[in-house]
Amino acid sequence: VVYADGIDIRLRQGILAGLIIVSGWLAAFLFQEERKQRDRDNQRVDTLTALQSEIYNIFNKIDNQAIKENAKKQQALMLNGGFGPLAYTPFSTSESAPIVFDAVSGSIPVLRPDTIRPVVRFYAEYIDLRTMIEDMRLDEFHALSPERRVAVHRELTRRRIVTLRWSMRALVAVNVALGMTRAEALNFKRSGLNPDISPEGDT
Repeated sequence: VVYADGIDIRLRQGILAGLIIVSGWLAAFLFQEERKQRDRDNQRVDTLTALQSEIYNIFNKIDNQAIKENAKKQQALMLNGGFGPLAYTPFSTSESAPIVFDAVSGSIPVLRPDTIRPVVRFYAEYIDLRTMIEDMRLDEFHALSPERRVAVHRELTRRRIVTLRWSMRALVAVNVALGMTRAEALNFKRSGLNPDISPEGDT
């Protein structure tokens, strides 16, 4: 049988069957892509929420000490605290390992670049801070002259300030990525002990 448009009925049926199959493939593909996107969105939110909690805990711990004021006192004691085994050396408590970041690091690529940059920079600064605190517990540090130990402590203080600044920048980026408004993103509690240290400061 040939229709008025000149197309054989068998060819017409074949075309129709092909269109149905292609439509089914397309629908399955779109459904699969939608599911993948939903999974990526859920992974992104879970990753951001986990990072938000850990960064806030670190920020809170660092901000709950008067960094510059304490540093001046400790450095004065070091300069006047003698030399050798009995010399005064300040004790810094260990900073906790970034276990959440280590756990979700494989999911970092699902975040947007403007979120990744401050988060990764914060953790890089934080790891450097932890390393320096550990180095200051070594005998080699204790054997330095008071002036050199004070110089090291000044660098430690600088790293604390930089880490605090980047923790705030990272929190803002994470909060914004979670859909909070700019005002809400900035509304994390400060201790009031470091009023001159803000996210907008130098590095």
